[in-house]
Amino acid sequence: MARKHWTGQDLVKEWQDYGIFGCVEATFNEKHYLWLENAKEAEDFKYGKRERVTWEDGTAGVLHTIEGKDFNTTVSVWCDILDGKAVIFWECTSMKCDYEVAEKWVKETFRPKRTSDATNFGHIVHAIQCLTSGAV
Repeated sequence: MARKHWTGQDLVKEWQDYGIFGCVEATFNEKHYLWLENAKEAEDFKYGKRERVTWEDGTAGVLHTIEGKDFNTTVSVWCDILDGKAVIFWECTSMKCDYEVAEKWVKETFRPKRTSDATNFGHIVHAIQCLTSGAV
């Protein structure tokens, strides 16, 4: 996914145009752990062999603030490519967060085929592997 624009709105639009396969609620550290456990590029860092996905790190992210009645909620968003499928990783980063508002914004903005949190990320990986292998 070539980066043509560096503004937050342009990145979100670019990700939307790419077509989001999944959205995962995960902190940056959880995202790194998921990469370590699931990326082919991380095999040298872990013991044990199992099926892994090709993982392209999107590096740039977006910080989006959602206006609320009593307080605003800020969400950090990154987009990585796993076996050719765009996956959004997001987390609330403001001191006070309305997770229902944040999750609603993520789902409405990116319209993912699958959603997950870091604990159930394996479901996203499995779905991607089924798609890329032609099992679905």
